[in-house]
Amino acid sequence: MQHLRGVTGLTPGVTVWQKTQIWNLPPAERETITTLIDTAGVRSGKAQGLPGAITSVVRVGCFLFMHLGASPPAPLLETPPPHD
Repeated sequence: MQHLRGVTGLTPGVTVWQKTQIWNLPPAERETITTLIDTAGVRSGKAQGLPGAITSVVRVGCFLFMHLGASPPAPLLETPPPHD
């Protein structure tokens, strides 16, 4: 999944998150990471044939850790100049 808004601390590679870190993010970043995690949870549940998501920000407990993997942003594709 791609997102246009950055999230402080969500860098390329694997990062470890706790619920308190997510809730302490600025509102726009918290909304972005919540959407990413919840969407991934729904997709994972469907892929496993489950009736719903088993991963969501709401379900992350105070002492549970969530490992998130991120890759560097893909470069924007430029439109090639028209051929003469």
